[in-house]
Amino acid sequence: MPNGILNNTQAETVGRELVRLERANGAVKPADVVAAAEPITSPLHPLFTWDDTAAAQAYREDEARNIIRSVRIIRTDIPAAEQPVVRAHVNVKAHDTEQDFEGNAYISMTRATEDDAYRQQMLTNARSEIVSWQRRYDDLLQFTGKASQIKEVVESLDEEITKEKRKRKA
Repeated sequence: MPNGILNNTQAETVGRELVRLERANGAVKPADVVAAAEPITSPLHPLFTWDDTAAAQAYREDEARNIIRSVRIIRTDIPAAEQPVVRAHVNVKAHDTEQDFEGNAYISMTRATEDDAYRQQMLTNARSEIVSWQRRYDDLLQFTGKASQIKEVVESLDEEITKEKRKRKA
C-alpha cells in the first residue's frame, strides 16, 4: 500500500473488515488485522508486504523515523521543566532548487527555519495539523469554550503563511 493511503474502494473494504473484526473480537487490534489478512483470499492481504525481507526493511525505516523524530533541541538557558518540545529534525519535501536530496527527507530545524521554502512548508503543515486536530475535537472545544482560541492560532498561522508567500515572491 503506497504511502499508507487507501483509495475509496480500499477504505470501504478495510472498513467492512474492521467492523467484522470488532464484532468478532469486541475490539480491533493490529495483530488481529494482520492475522485476518494472512490468507491470500482476504481482501486485506494485498495491502500488506508479505516478503519478510522487504517488510523488515520497511519496519526498520519506520523505526529510523521514530528515532529521528525523538531527538530534541535542548536550550541551556531554560530550566528543564520549562523546556519547549522542539524536534531537532523535521520532515520536508525537497523544493525545486534543492540539490542535496529528492522527495521527502529530514533536515535540521535550523536549516528548515532559515530556508524560506522549508519554513513555508512547516507553517503550512502546522496549520493543516491544527485544523485537522480542531475538526477531530470540535465538540470538546465547543464544550470547553476553547474553540475561539484555536481559531486565533489558525488565523495567526494564516497571516504568517501569507507573509512568507509575499517574502518569497519579492
